Amino acid sequence: MQQVQKLIEVSQQDGLFRATTAACLFNFNVSNSVLKYLQTSPDRTSRYDSLQRVSEVDFFISHSWSCSLWMKRLALCHRLNLNLAIGSCVLAFLLAVLILVLRAGSFPAVAQQDLTLRCCLLLFWPFSVFLGTYLFGHLLDCRKFWIDQVCVHPTNAEVKSQTLQAIPAFVAQSKQMLVIWDDTYWQRLWCIYEVAIWVKASSAPQAIRFVPTWMPLWVLSSFALLTLVCFSVVGQVWCWEKGNWDSRLSYVASFMMIAVPATVAVPVGVGLPWFWLCMQKLQKHKLMLSQMEHFDIRSAECTVESDRKVIEEQILDLFDEALEPPVQVSFGADAADAADAADAPLMSPEALRDIRHITSYPTRDEILDQFNTYVRGPLRESVEASIGKEDFLPLNSCIAAVLPLVLGGFTVALGCDGRADCELSASNWGYASVTEYMLGNAFINGIQGPVFWILTFPLGLRTSCLAARAFSSGIWQTLAGASMTAVVLTACSFSSSFQSVLILVVIIKYSTIWLGACVASFAVELFAFWHLFFRNPVRHSSRSFVASVSKP
Repeated sequence: MQQVQKLIEVSQQDGLFRATTAACLFNFNVSNSVLKYLQTSPDRTSRYDSLQRVSEVDFFISHSWSCSLWMKRLALCHRLNLNLAIGSCVLAFLLAVLILVLRAGSFPAVAQQDLTLRCCLLLFWPFSVFLGTYLFGHLLDCRKFWIDQVCVHPTNAEVKSQTLQAIPAFVAQSKQMLVIWDDTYWQRLWCIYEVAIWVKASSAPQAIRFVPTWMPLWVLSSFALLTLVCFSVVGQVWCWEKGNWDSRLSYVASFMMIAVPATVAVPVGVGLPWFWLCMQKLQKHKLMLSQMEHFDIRSAECTVESDRKVIEEQILDLFDEALEPPVQVSFGADAADAADAADAPLMSPEALRDIRHITSYPTRDEILDQFNTYVRGPLRESVEASIGKEDFLPLNSCIAAVLPLVLGGFTVALGCDGRADCELSASNWGYASVTEYMLGNAFINGIQGPVFWILTFPLGLRTSCLAARAFSSGIWQTLAGASMTAVVLTACSFSSSFQSVLILVVIIKYSTIWLGACVASFAVELFAFWHLFFRNPVRHSSRSFVASVSKP
């Protein structure tokens, strides 16, 4: 757009487009909080002057000033650090295994190492690395950000006004827009304005990322809950050393006395808190879509009312079809001259205001209504396609939540089911060698079992949806939802145990029938994975608003 291009030139000429890094933003928030506590005013002007002048940024951060600072900080950490935290946790665990193997001399000898040492290296160390990277990994991020909280001059009213008017240029020069959504986001006029600009001015309208503020809370809460489950299960297995080991039958019987109660007790104990987490997610998701469904730009809140008219006028200028360049088809020698004039609008905004009443172009109120219709329809569908439906969870968030069980399973495998004598454990289970036993044990406890737990997250959301629809609120909804969640978790636990038995039988005593049953169970599991995590709805292009606005 010609108007946006002019703003880009002006902003670069005047040095208005400035950027910060994640580390600087974090230090800015922390220092402001400390100085506020000490009742001292921060020197924000010098901080603004120290910002780098740029021509483009990696992220344009859109947020509501009504949202609490710590929730926005967590949302930013989630978007920037989640995958890094998962990778760092896995690498920390592998490093711990390497240290134990080098110290013990071999994998089977790891089970003979001190129990406290194994627990610290294999559990506490990776968990600490995950949380540290999740909360502070962005301090090493060199990408550039634009956020009004930092990148707008805090005291100079003239520079501040020029910067706010040049926001369309900043949006157009950003690679991605990061929307930190909370309950108040769609009620704030500035937030709506920024999304509208992105839709119109960005060269990649699909590169908008919504991060609900409840998502990091869900990940951290689930991670903490399953950490308790991990230590409970690992502790039970290690206490198994006190069992009777005289025969294979007594060995298996002792194991079942611990495994079966854990299979039932864990889902029952987790059912109620997990249902509460699911309901929080469902309610927040429903609120977000409801706010968009009933959106009206005229009723949006604006802290400074004088900004309302300016914002509405800029939205009108951005989305008014009369200000779009005309469609031209050129032939012959005049093609070059026509190409030079292709970006020229039909008329200036000032001239259009004088003659609009005698044209067929939409009026001011009609354009605002069309924008309302777009937010309620195509944009709402695009947001839902981006973050999924109410019963959808991203795979990386589920993996992060289930990491304690993954590492706990591998820890049990390295400990030879709580026995220091791996040869005896392998013999009692019927394995031909210790190597075969450890590989099978690692696969069952560290991969196959946690995979079922990953599937329980979206399944738990679906059962919570059913409970929420069957009971409006109150104790009956809680009881029904917690019971249904516990049933799902129990079913997944028993399914995991059944598949473990199939794998065990295939390894110990190969049979074509058992192998077929094992492959079939894995096929069902893979289908469930595809259906729950990868079968995405059709994405709606944000550019569809152009067609929406063009309708008279």
